[in-house]
Amino acid sequence: MKKRDFIFWFIFIIILSISLFYLHQSSYAKYRKKVNGNLDANLASWNIVLNDESIIGKQVLSNYITPIFDSNDYVEDGYLAPGVSGYFDIFIDASSVDVDFDYEIYPSAVNLDDLLVTEYEIDGVTYSYNDQDKITGSINKRADVQSIRLYFKWNDDIDNSMNNEEDTSFAFNPNNAITKMKLEMRFIQKQ
Repeated sequence: MKKRDFIFWFIFIIILSISLFYLHQSSYAKYRKKVNGNLDANLASWNIVLNDESIIGKQVLSNYITPIFDSNDYVEDGYLAPGVSGYFDIFIDASSVDVDFDYEIYPSAVNLDDLLVTEYEIDGVTYSYNDQDKITGSINKRADVQSIRLYFKWNDDIDNSMNNEEDTSFAFNPNNAITKMKLEMRFIQKQ
C-alpha cells in the first residue's frame, strides 16, 4: 500500500469515526435531552357584581337595597306599617365571571318578626317562599344580569308573631326607626 493510499484511508476512517460518533451521540441525546417550558394560562375571573357593587374582598356591601312599597290608602307612601307590602330587587351581574356558579339567598328580618318575605320572582316566574327556605339558582359564566325580586309584607294576620299592642310598641320605639332586612348570599363555583 502506498503512503498516499494509507493517508487517504487513515483520513477516511477518522472522518467516518467522527461522523459515527456524532450520529450516535445526537440520536442518543434525543432521548435524554432536558427541555424546560412555561405554561401560560389565564386565571378565571370571579368578579360577581351585586346591585352595582363588586363582592371582591367584601363581607358586607355598602350599597343599600331600596324597597318599593305598594301604595296603601291608609299609610303614607314610602313608610312601613302593619299590613304594608312591597318588594325589592337583587341584580346579580356575572358578565365578568369566567365560571358557572350557584347562588343561595337567605332573607330574614333584623328587628321585626312580622316582616316576612312571602314570595320571590326569577325570570318572570313567581315562587312561594317559606321562612325556612333558601332561594337558590344557577348562573352561567359571562351571563347577563340576573334579576331576583323578593316580595315582603308586614304580616298583620291572625297567625302573625306580634299582636297589635306589640306592633304599636315597636313603631314607637326610637331604636326601630329604621327596620332592616338581612340578606345573606352565598356564591358557590360549579366544578
